[in-house]
Amino acid sequence: MMSEMGKYGTPPIFGSQTNFQAYRLTELLQRDFPQHMERPRLVLTGYGNFRTHHQEMHALLKQLQVPHHYRDGPSRAHTWHSGWVSEAVGLLLEEQAD
Repeated sequence: MMSEMGKYGTPPIFGSQTNFQAYRLTELLQRDFPQHMERPRLVLTGYGNFRTHHQEMHALLKQLQVPHHYRDGPSRAHTWHSGWVSEAVGLLLEEQAD
């Protein structure tokens, strides 16, 4: 949900604001979303550092009617080993949307 690059070491990755815009999920979803996706391919799990971003993305996905999995909690540390990876993989492998 970031609108400008700069945080989290993004400038060397994207190079310019114009290039950053080309990869923003909000832009991609509104422009290129396949309208008839039958099952979720996106997972939002988060509660700590980026909770507001996740809530805003969840609202956008609902507005655009994009199938996705969303979990607002539990609160976890922002690390690879806090449990969110296994939950996200499990959700991606589920057959049915929530």
